[in-house]
Amino acid sequence: MFLKRVDARLTALITDRSRPLEDRLLDFYRRYADATYTYEWIRIYMFSALMGNDINRRYISLVERKILKPLCAEIRHHCGLPLGPEVPISEAELEHVWVMHGGLFYYAVRKYVYHSRVAADFDAIVRRAVKAMLAGVSALGAP
Repeated sequence: MFLKRVDARLTALITDRSRPLEDRLLDFYRRYADATYTYEWIRIYMFSALMGNDINRRYISLVERKILKPLCAEIRHHCGLPLGPEVPISEAELEHVWVMHGGLFYYAVRKYVYHSRVAADFDAIVRRAVKAMLAGVSALGAP
């Protein structure tokens, strides 16, 4: 249920440089949210983690490998920062991207676990988060 939600098409969407990065990420998070930000998925995911099942650790590893590390590379490319095997993705970069990704995930937690009010326009939330991420990396420069 968890691992099949992240397929190769999502990684391909992130790394398709024929489109602006902001557009790719908005499209990615729309699709990712459609696949994972549902009442059942979020609640089972959270319950599984609280029960200590390893499915969550495997899912997080998959997300880092298939989504967040490629996203780090695309952010570097977008911002004109060094890229390649000689300059590995740093822990700081990965954590920075986790902050954005986790914040968007928490939108679904607030909605489906806490039953809290959330803004109706998810696209606007994603666009703002992505713009802030890109502006922050541009301002900070290389890790």
